[in-house]
Amino acid sequence: SDLHRTKWNKDIEDKASGFFNALPNWLDPKIVSTGNSEVVELLSDAALNPEQQLIFLYFVTTLAINSEIAAGLFRIAEQAESNYSAMGWRVSCVVMGRSELVSKSIELANVRDYGLAEKVTFQIESDSYFEVEEPLPALVCSIKGNTIAAIYNNKSIKNKLFNQNVRLGMTTNINKDIAATAVDAEKSRNFFYYNNGITAVCSNYEFLNDNTIEAENLQVVNGAQTVSALAKSVGSGGAVTRSTNATVLFRLIATGEGGSRKSDLADEITKYQNTQNAVKESDFFSNEPFQLWLSKNLASRLSNKGAVPAFYYQHKRGWKPSTRSGEAITIERMAQLRHAIYYGPAISYNSPRLYWVKGQPQYWQAFGRKGQECQTWNEEELGEIGWAITTNLNLQSEANELKRKSRSKSEENLEAKYLSYLSRYVTSVAFQVMDYLMGDENIPSFSEQIQSKQLFDKYSSEIIRHIRILLLSEMKNAYGIQGNSRLAIARDEKKFDSLKDQTIEAVRNGLVRIN
Repeated sequence: SDLHRTKWNKDIEDKASGFFNALPNWLDPKIVSTGNSEVVELLSDAALNPEQQLIFLYFVTTLAINSEIAAGLFRIAEQAESNYSAMGWRVSCVVMGRSELVSKSIELANVRDYGLAEKVTFQIESDSYFEVEEPLPALVCSIKGNTIAAIYNNKSIKNKLFNQNVRLGMTTNINKDIAATAVDAEKSRNFFYYNNGITAVCSNYEFLNDNTIEAENLQVVNGAQTVSALAKSVGSGGAVTRSTNATVLFRLIATGEGGSRKSDLADEITKYQNTQNAVKESDFFSNEPFQLWLSKNLASRLSNKGAVPAFYYQHKRGWKPSTRSGEAITIERMAQLRHAIYYGPAISYNSPRLYWVKGQPQYWQAFGRKGQECQTWNEEELGEIGWAITTNLNLQSEANELKRKSRSKSEENLEAKYLSYLSRYVTSVAFQVMDYLMGDENIPSFSEQIQSKQLFDKYSSEIIRHIRILLLSEMKNAYGIQGNSRLAIARDEKKFDSLKDQTIEAVRNGLVRIN
């Protein structure tokens, strides 16, 4: 009946919603501890961290994926994925039906059998190519996006294109940015310039006519995401169903080896094509005027002066000034630290990607003046970040020493398990406590405190020590030392406020002496 069908639809949608939105619970040690021993062990071993890991959640159903019910499941999956993305979590929510399970089975069989695409015929842009003869024959050309899609969507090829790649194409979860660009009438015209292109190897290739190529044992060794995204966005099955203006940079290298065997040079091609550093979101901010100002002024005015340890500001990955020593404070670390001292540490642990999302306030909350864009930092602001850097580096140094001592003794120091990770957390609590007390206590400013190690130790060290004692008690009694407890307390805003208030009261009641 319709009523029974409606209820059944709601039941399966409720299950999907519960599954896709369960990840925060799996990160909460208190909730995890209520599960059976197998669940607790699995989640503990997984050490889930969606900020650092790409996590796939697969909801599997025997429904046909194009059914009305499946459409509802897709909406639930997309909403959950959107919610996680807003938190800065790298989570993909995937619905798999009957046909997807069959397709996945075929893909895995291809991987198992190491089958190769024996002969592939395709066309290139006749006026856009050149060849290299030594040490291996190679063709560099442009090729239409539709052609790439058609090659992959040939039923006898599919994932066989990737069997000598270090990773398969993403068949159930494609790169949405690549796909969106490919189907956009205007942006797709610039696809050749936006995309890194595709590198493939083959046993040999030949021209059948001016622009038709036949390649034996074709294998994509770099660009699997591009191939998959084009295949899913502009093609379906064996025939292209959506046109695109996209053309792609394509390199084809003939190794001279047959079957599934590659030459040593081809192995090196695969290796080096897949070991280049990925571009981080923060990289796009490294050349902004304010970052250049920081790179010239931050360390020169603070590093190795007074109480501040030696450091240098690394606004761009790999950059190190020849005249500076000490620890690198990267652009990501600076954003997390400075945002944490003013706004609390939760976002720095929970959603650090928000600092690099244009249009969001977190970038200028981290680098600006009271959340607003600025060109420089004044002396007071330099003093505040100098105090935070000093505290954070000192805590990191002590955490490393605790780890070293713990490894050499039979009884492990509990703080050694979390202090390094939570050093920013302790720094932010201490900063806000100190900032509050400066209003009604006879305490020097942050700038004054970092003028000498004696002043810093006199006013700051006991407060930091007391916060560590409170944190140790919380970790032992409420959160537990192991697993995801460090992330759980770092995200707990109420606990942050509680530790701050307890420390302020301890100072006011004479339990913590600061002068």
